[in-house]
Amino acid sequence: MAYNKSFSLKTWNMVIMLLTVLFTALLIHFPWYFVSKNNIENITSKVNKEVSISVSQEVNNLFNNAEVTLNSIKDIIENRVVLLEDKEKIKSFFLSILSSNKNFSWVSFGSLDGDFLGAQRQSDTSLRFIDSDWIEEKNTALRVIDFYKLENDKLNFDISRIQEKKYYAPQRGWFKKAVDNKGLVWTDVYVFATSKKPGINVAISVEIDGEFVGVLTIALELERVSNYLKTIEVGKTGEVFIINTKSELVALKDSKEIAFNAVGDKARLRKVSESNLEFTSLSSRIIEQESINLQNLKLKEAITFYDSVTDEKYFANFMPIEKQGWIVVTIIPESDFLGTINENNQKMYYTITVLLILAIFASIFLTKKVIVTPLSNINTHTDNIKHFDLDKITYIPSIIKEVDALSQSIEGMKSGLSSFQKYLPVDLVRTLISKGIEAKLGGEEKEVSIFFSDLVDFTKISEELGSSLIPHMSEYLQSMSEEIMHQDGTIDKYIGDSIMAFWGAPNPNKYHALDACRSAINCQKELKALRFKWKREGKPLFFTRIGINTGKVLVGNMGSIDKMNYTIIGDSVNVASRLEALNKEYGTDILIGEQTYEQVKDDVIVRKIDRVKVYGKDWAIDVYELLEMKDQVSSFDRFNWIDTYEDALKLYQDAKFEEAIIKFKQVIEVKREDDRPSLVFIQKSLDYLKLNTPESFDGITVMDRK
Repeated sequence: MAYNKSFSLKTWNMVIMLLTVLFTALLIHFPWYFVSKNNIENITSKVNKEVSISVSQEVNNLFNNAEVTLNSIKDIIENRVVLLEDKEKIKSFFLSILSSNKNFSWVSFGSLDGDFLGAQRQSDTSLRFIDSDWIEEKNTALRVIDFYKLENDKLNFDISRIQEKKYYAPQRGWFKKAVDNKGLVWTDVYVFATSKKPGINVAISVEIDGEFVGVLTIALELERVSNYLKTIEVGKTGEVFIINTKSELVALKDSKEIAFNAVGDKARLRKVSESNLEFTSLSSRIIEQESINLQNLKLKEAITFYDSVTDEKYFANFMPIEKQGWIVVTIIPESDFLGTINENNQKMYYTITVLLILAIFASIFLTKKVIVTPLSNINTHTDNIKHFDLDKITYIPSIIKEVDALSQSIEGMKSGLSSFQKYLPVDLVRTLISKGIEAKLGGEEKEVSIFFSDLVDFTKISEELGSSLIPHMSEYLQSMSEEIMHQDGTIDKYIGDSIMAFWGAPNPNKYHALDACRSAINCQKELKALRFKWKREGKPLFFTRIGINTGKVLVGNMGSIDKMNYTIIGDSVNVASRLEALNKEYGTDILIGEQTYEQVKDDVIVRKIDRVKVYGKDWAIDVYELLEMKDQVSSFDRFNWIDTYEDALKLYQDAKFEEAIIKFKQVIEVKREDDRPSLVFIQKSLDYLKLNTPESFDGITVMDRK
C-alpha cells in the first residue's frame, strides 16, 4: 500500500496543533479558576473604590463648577459689567449660562425688595426666563415669563406669558441663608416647588457700591447626578447611589424613587429604610446591623455583609463626599463574580471545541489578517488622502515587510499633507473634489453675498504690540473664522487684519444673504465677548467694521497655472469693500447694500443710513445699518427710534435741514446716547444752512475716497 509522507506529516502537524491548543486551554483555565475565587474580595473592593471615587469626583466637579460660575456672575454684576436694571442683558446673560452649563437648573437673582429675575431649564431643549415684580399692596408678584426653545445650539424665542404668584424672594431658604452668612452657602437638599424634584442651591449675597442689593443663586436638580449614575456599572447587578447623613436618598438611578409626598402635597426625600428597592433597603439593614455612624463617617467604610433576607453575601462600600456630607454607597453581590466563574467553567468546554474547529481555519484567517485586511485598510487610506480626510489615517503595522513599508509611506504622506493643509481652506477643497471641480483656471457667474471686515485703528495697535500682536491677532481671526464657517461661509482670504468671505459658492445657498447677515451679527457679539475677556487680561481691545453686499460675481479658480485661488471677482465685491470702509464715515459697525437688504428685510432689523455713491461708482445705492436679527429679540421697543431717524433722513434729502436737525436730535433723545449717524447729518445740515444749498442738491452722499 502506498504511503503518502506529505499527507501523513500534515495530519500529524494538525494533531499536534490541536493537542497544543487543548492543553494550553486547560493549563490556563484551572489555575485561573481557583485564583479567581480567592481574589473576589480584592476585585470587588477595587471596583467599589473606583466607582466611589468616580462618583465623588463627578459630584465635587458639579459643585465646584457651580461655585466658580456663581462667583463669576457676582463679580460681573458687582462690577456693573451687566446692570441689574438692564433686564434684557440680564436675561441674555442668565440664559447663556444655562445653555453652556447643562447641569444647572436655575440661575437667578432675588432683590431685597422682593423682585426676582431667573432663568430655568425646563428640559434639555426648553428654557424660560422669569421677570417677577413684587407688588407690596397686593402681597403678590406680577410675573412675565418668556419661553425659549434650544435648537441646534441656538436659543429661539417661543412665547411670553403673564401670571401672578405669591413668590417673595427674601422668604426663600437660599436667600435667608445667604444673608445670614458671608461668602458662598449651600442649602440642604429639598424638593423644588416648581418641578417637584429634589435639588440644592448655592447662593451668595451681592453688594453694589458697598450696599446689599440681593442674592444670587444657582440651583441644581439632583436628577442630573442620578442620570450620571445610570452610566456607571457596578459589577454585573450591583448598584451605586448617594445618601445623606440622615439616611435619605439623594441620587439614585431610578430618580423617581428619591422623593415622595408624605403629607398632603408637600414632598420630601425618602429614607433608605422606606425604599422598596433591593439595594437601597439592603443598605438600611447594613447601616443598622453594622452600626455605621453616618454623622461621623470620615473615611470610607468597606464591609463584607451576609444578608439573611436574601441569603446572599454582599460587598458594600460607604465613602463620604467632600461636599455637603453626602455618602456614596456601592453594593455588589458576591454572585456577580462567582456566577461569572461558574459560567466560564461551562464555557471552557465549548471554547475548546470551537478552538479545535478554528485551528483548522487558522491559515485562512492568518492570510486574511496579515495580508488582505492591511492592504484593504491601506486602500481605504489612499481614498481618505484623496478627500483630505487625514484624521482617519493611522499607521497599520504588518509582519510582512513590504506591506509595513507601504503603510509607513502613507503615514509619512499624511504628516506632510497635515502640515500643508494649514495653508489651504480644507472644507473648500473637499467641496470642490465632491463636485468634481478640477484645479484649473476658469469660473462661472453666480449671485453671492460678500463679507468684508477690517479692524479699527489696526496700524496704531500693531505699532504698540509689536511681535506680541501675532497671538492676539490669531485669537481674533480664529474666533471670527469659526463664526463665519458656522454659518456655511467660504473664507476667501485674510488680508492682514481683514477677512474676506462669501456665501453662495461653491455650495448653492438660497439664503446666502441672510446667512451672511447672521454671521456678521454673531461676529460682533463674539468680538464683544472677547473684549470682555481681553479687558480682564489687560490686552488691547479690537473693534471691527463689516460691509456686506449681494450681487452677481465671477466665481472660480483665478491666478496662474502654477498657483491659483478659488475666489470671486466683480463689481459687487468692490462695493462690499467700500461698504466696510463707509462704516468709518457714519460711526456704524455693519453696513449692507440695497440688494442684500431686499433679500433679508423680513428677517432683520435695519435702518437706512444714506443714499451713497461709493468711490469709483457713477450710481448711488441705498445703504443700511444692520442692527439685529429679528429672531434674536423678544421686544422691538429698544428700536422704536428707527422710524424717527428715517423721517429725519428724508427731510435732509429733501433739503429741509432745519426740520431734519430737530428730528435727528429727537433720535438722540430717544436712544439716550450719542447716535453717530444722527450727529453726522446734524453737522452736514448745519454746513448746508451756512451755505447756499445748490439747486442740484439731491441728498446723495458722494465718497471721493475708498
